[in-house]
Amino acid sequence: MSSFITSVAAVREQVPQKQGLKPENLKRGQTVNKLICDRCKHKSMSTAVYSIRLESEVRRMMDEMSDVDWQAEIRQMVDMMVRDKKKKRLLDRAEARWQDQVANDKGAALMIREDRDASAR
Repeated sequence: MSSFITSVAAVREQVPQKQGLKPENLKRGQTVNKLICDRCKHKSMSTAVYSIRLESEVRRMMDEMSDVDWQAEIRQMVDMMVRDKKKKRLLDRAEARWQDQVANDKGAALMIREDRDASAR
């Protein structure tokens, strides 16, 4: 536990230099969070902007539906679609590799037994 406290004290001194803060203004939680993030090299999620063009009529209908959070809905739909397409590509690639495999007439158990016997000698 003393090494943790020492590390917290070291971070308490390092963080202000990096961020231009005074050590006495740092709260304990900020210091511990900074220590944990430095240890695991945690990076915050970054975002990017992607713009699309919609027909004016569609945009007008969206504006009329004030109860819908369009940003969240579109983000969720894009996220699901991207993940699904990535899975499909990975499965297609795996199936292509699988088709190139030579059929095994012996069976896996017999091959493993042969390997064990050969390495035991």
